[in-house]
Amino acid sequence: LDFANIRKCDHNLIKAEIRAKQEGCTSDRHETHDAVLMTGAEDWTGAIASLMATCEEKITPCVSLESLDFSNVNSCSDRELLGVIDSAREAMGDACASYEIRPSHEEAILITDTEIWNDKDDSTLDAQDVLYNTCMAKAESCTFGNGESLEVDGCDWVSFQKAVKLAIRGDETCNRNVDFELHALNRSLTDATNQGTQDWIDEQCAIAWSGFETSTFAEVDPEFTDDFMVEYVDGETHLNRETGNFQGDCVYGRNDEIGSNISGFKMEKAHETKVQGFGHLEQCTGRAIMCCFGRDRQFGDNNGNCAIESRGGCEDADPADNSNLCKTETRSYPNNDPP
Repeated sequence: LDFANIRKCDHNLIKAEIRAKQEGCTSDRHETHDAVLMTGAEDWTGAIASLMATCEEKITPCVSLESLDFSNVNSCSDRELLGVIDSAREAMGDACASYEIRPSHEEAILITDTEIWNDKDDSTLDAQDVLYNTCMAKAESCTFGNGESLEVDGCDWVSFQKAVKLAIRGDETCNRNVDFELHALNRSLTDATNQGTQDWIDEQCAIAWSGFETSTFAEVDPEFTDDFMVEYVDGETHLNRETGNFQGDCVYGRNDEIGSNISGFKMEKAHETKVQGFGHLEQCTGRAIMCCFGRDRQFGDNNGNCAIESRGGCEDADPADNSNLCKTETRSYPNNDPP
């Protein structure tokens, strides 16, 4: 009896195996009677118990959990898991005699040494669980392999995700969703560098930032010294106090030159250099400035309701896309409750 390649150890399947081997036999003996004779049992109950034990001992999967290649799967879904098993068995050809007989989920049970494909119980480990965990542990990145590079436009997680999405779209063989590829990429980087994706990004970006050319606000305009900038962020200097255009029509004093300098710096050095802080800004971890403009001082730029004098002027004009500050008071609230 060929128990090694039987579909599974089941009473009816064992009977079917006996019948298949009886073909051409001169006896017309029933398979249960042959079972009793071959096992030396007293009856069918004893015979099938013996045959089941022999079947469980001899039944053999074609592949092993270690030999399955999950590195390039598009996900760890049931379809992908069973597809990996079938692909491996099909590639074995005649060496896998049970390929046409044993369904992939039955092969999975044998491979994982479990009792059932999916028992729908999260507290137990079934064949599906074992294969899923193995798949997640073996999936490799398809966007960042050996000798390949990943172009990332920015040192932040969002930019990294965008780069991974673009890499997936550019590779016809990589049909993964971005979350699964990020998992595989994290695993691949951890294996290669002993660092997860986030730690690796932080380290690489720190190295990149250290090599950047630096600049100062004085390079935006000579008037923007450290002392000037300290006053500026406190709401002082003519940049805050005055109303008037920096570009376009009706530009007075140095405003035209300052506007041109700001525009030029924004288009070039702001993108290419790391701007240094000043005064108390040096103490900030992020060293970032958010300008909360409470009014619009420039007309004709389609950015706020500041207009020429004949159309209302710019007195108390509202900005379009910055914070519109509201009045606040520092009085005590009833019962010291927060506002």
